[in-house]
Amino acid sequence: MRGTAFILLISSFFFYSCSYRSEKPPVSTPYFDNVIKKAEQLYDAGNKPDALALVVSTHSHASNLTLIDDLNYYFYCWDIYKKDLDDYDKCIAYSDSMIRVLDNSKYGKTLKGKYVQVYNMKADALFAKELYNESYDYYYRAKTMANENGDSCSMSKYSYSLGMALYRQQNYLNSANYFIESYREAEQCQDIFAFFYHRQELLDNIGLCYYKSQRYDRALSYYDKAIKYIDSNFMRFNKPANVF
Repeated sequence: MRGTAFILLISSFFFYSCSYRSEKPPVSTPYFDNVIKKAEQLYDAGNKPDALALVVSTHSHASNLTLIDDLNYYFYCWDIYKKDLDDYDKCIAYSDSMIRVLDNSKYGKTLKGKYVQVYNMKADALFAKELYNESYDYYYRAKTMANENGDSCSMSKYSYSLGMALYRQQNYLNSANYFIESYREAEQCQDIFAFFYHRQELLDNIGLCYYKSQRYDRALSYYDKAIKYIDSNFMRFNKPANVF
């Protein structure tokens, strides 16, 4: 259900913000939280247009909403336009609105985790529009800021995104470097199938980048590593049920 994912994403905002000791930022209001929950119920029941209309109408007419309410509103709209409507121009516009809200807030410096997420969201939308150079810039901003208090495993996804953006620009050697970095960071992740699959993918990606760069010996080396990695873990992860 989308509602669960949305709550988790909101909570991630607070994980980052709690690391800073300056002036305490505002929280969301119970009123707008309930609107979001009602919209999620409508969405899960199949009433997607009504869900979006409820959130948009409430936000446009409500008073005394907090910074967090505004960010939650823009995120909800961004999520609908990306996953359900494939309207990436709208997604970019909503991302820009979130950046402006943060830039114009006195709490902006204490909410670096929110900047990380919004930069990543804008990068995803730019990537979907095949604006790979611009998406690289925002993925880079996200990783640079996240690196201040993120663990190695969480950094792996940012390195992977940077590698993908460069690969789409046919910048294969630099793409390979980011995939190598992502692989090293992913070695610190949990020993579960999702991360095993991710590491195997990264080895293949590195090999492909070297193949595209006509570094055939290095490509073959990483393809062999991928095969050996799969073989050595086959008995532990040989059931589809282990995917999640």
